[in-house]
Amino acid sequence: MVHILAYLDEPPLAAGLKAILASQQDTEVHCVESLSALWSAVEVETPDIIILSLTPEVSLQTIRTVVKSTPQSKVILWLRCIDPAIGGESIRAGVRGILRRTLPNELLVRCIQKVSAGELWIEKSLANQLLQSRTHLTAREYDLLNALACGLRNKEIAVLLHLTEASVKIYVSRLLRKLSLKDRFELALYGLKQNGTLPLDQPALLLMGTPPARFDEPKVAYPVSMERARQYRVSKTRSA
Repeated sequence: MVHILAYLDEPPLAAGLKAILASQQDTEVHCVESLSALWSAVEVETPDIIILSLTPEVSLQTIRTVVKSTPQSKVILWLRCIDPAIGGESIRAGVRGILRRTLPNELLVRCIQKVSAGELWIEKSLANQLLQSRTHLTAREYDLLNALACGLRNKEIAVLLHLTEASVKIYVSRLLRKLSLKDRFELALYGLKQNGTLPLDQPALLLMGTPPARFDEPKVAYPVSMERARQYRVSKTRSA
């Protein structure tokens, strides 16, 4: 039995959701019309799926709180329209599905089935918008991604890019927000996937102690891992 708890502030919408899912076996739907009722419900129920309507009461912080407070539940946003910024931040917060109300009922059913099975559901149009928003990076931001992909620390990046450590921290924070990523590791993976960054086989070559002979040791003010510095310079050359 899949237990669904839905926060929908419009009674006709709640009735419509129940009608759509009435034909689905092993599915139970409980609809509430206020956030206070939602919080009361999650205290006594353990829903498998929580469907949230983005009403004036529901902010991005509300979405984060719902996800954090109900780790056993998978959250789906059911919206009239989708703002890519909200969509990206919601996915980052842990939302497992985002769907517009204007789409056919069959897609709502499929979305619930996929999310219930542990998969992530994002409309293709939203996914494309999120990917496009991730490509608008400055040259400096691409430099930073290359450096992170090579595993450099903030101090090393500061030396190689002629920045202060404080500036590097600011750039990293901006990139995390812009790309809707969680940490430096995800930034590094993202950097490796972009065109012009370090090939996946290059770090293995360098770590084996056989760096390309044409690259000299970088002259820096404080200790930097020579292997990581070489990796960074290889990536810069290949992306030029």
